[in-house]
Amino acid sequence: LQKIDFSHPIFHTVHDINGLDRTKSSGQATLEGLEIDGKIVLIFSSDGLNDSSKAGGNCCCCGGNEIRNARQINVNLLAYTLTH
Repeated sequence: LQKIDFSHPIFHTVHDINGLDRTKSSGQATLEGLEIDGKIVLIFSSDGLNDSSKAGGNCCCCGGNEIRNARQINVNLLAYTLTH
């Protein structure tokens, strides 16, 4: 997996994303990707791409470090996947 730079179209397809802020710790999160034949086929973030802030009291995974703008990133990922 290779770190995906913020200049990549994934970060600018629908929403213009210039950083990935974490909910619990300082510093920027990163996205990593696997590229095959010039196309990104897998995206990974050790901070997760979920948004559990509205999950309710029965969430098994809530309370950890998350990316604050995960919803916007997921929209960009879907749009990028459908158009590239």
